[in-house]
Amino acid sequence: MENTLNLLLQDTALKWYTVVNDRPVGPLSAKEIVQRIRANDLNFASHVWKDGFKGWTRI
Repeated sequence: MENTLNLLLQDTALKWYTVVNDRPVGPLSAKEIVQRIRANDLNFASHVWKDGFKGWTRI
């Protein structure tokens, strides 16, 4: 898990979208997604999307 987290924290490509307080947010990097989880803006019930996904998916 720690290795995965390190990889995510290095990913600065802006490709992720999410919703915070009923408002669309993005594009974000994987690093920003992790930061928002740590700040309790997002949690594992939150949904994200990026190009190539068929639809929104939980984190």
